[in-house]
Amino acid sequence: GCPRVPRGCVLSGKLPARTPIRIVGGNLSLIAPMMGTRYGPTFDTAGKWLALEDLNEMPEQCDRMIAGLKHNGLLERAEGIILGDFHNKEGVFVDAVHKLLKFHLPARRNLPVIGLDNFGHIWPIAPLPMHREVTLRRVTGTKDRVEIEIPWSDWV
Repeated sequence: GCPRVPRGCVLSGKLPARTPIRIVGGNLSLIAPMMGTRYGPTFDTAGKWLALEDLNEMPEQCDRMIAGLKHNGLLERAEGIILGDFHNKEGVFVDAVHKLLKFHLPARRNLPVIGLDNFGHIWPIAPLPMHREVTLRRVTGTKDRVEIEIPWSDWV
């Protein structure tokens, strides 16, 4: 287990007070080129949340890669999106990626999008287990803060 908890806020959409989720994803510039390979099914988002983060890519490059995910059906099948750290030497651009993402998301689905403060190439990084059930919950007494509960003791 790890004492660091993935935390962040709701960027768009609505969430129940708590919900079990499964997460797939990771570094955007590594996921995008895998779509046409035998590893592509690893990132199938059917019934899952897609987590994305990246380092040293410009927003324009992220836009192109997100478009690739869209054309491969990942955004259409996802239950929600998790954005982590997006930065380069010029600064942090999570807000820009969120705006680009909203352009690519299916209009008929109001997918929830959350931003985690400690997922990606930042310190202190919190682990974000992939392909295992975790619980996404709104923090009591807040309107938009969220945490991901990880059942470490159940996985021993």
